[in-house]
Amino acid sequence: MSAQRHPSTPQQEKRKPRFDFALMENPSSMQSARKWAAEAGQRTIVDLPLDNVLEDPENPRTRFETETLYQLATSIKTRGVMQPILVREKNDLGHHIIIHGARRYRGSKIAGKTTI
Repeated sequence: MSAQRHPSTPQQEKRKPRFDFALMENPSSMQSARKWAAEAGQRTIVDLPLDNVLEDPENPRTRFETETLYQLATSIKTRGVMQPILVREKNDLGHHIIIHGARRYRGSKIAGKTTI
């Protein structure tokens, strides 16, 4: 029996295809990431000082396993952050609030990074 494909909805057809990071020459290259963001019509990817980034106090995730955070920190030391975090624009105090990527943020801090 072969798998049947369900017809796509008009909403699905309008979505932009997800970017395949495997196609990038160097996925950790900020220059490549910025180029992709511009081509995809997305907001620019930038390095932010970790001191200007805050975790969302209303983040539903409250548990972070220490061992996996240290494994992530080791990976970040070696390869950098492979997928950018998503933040809200600066608040009145000049801080960005994390929307998505609290683990990468914490891992970067453990890895001794100053930017993300």
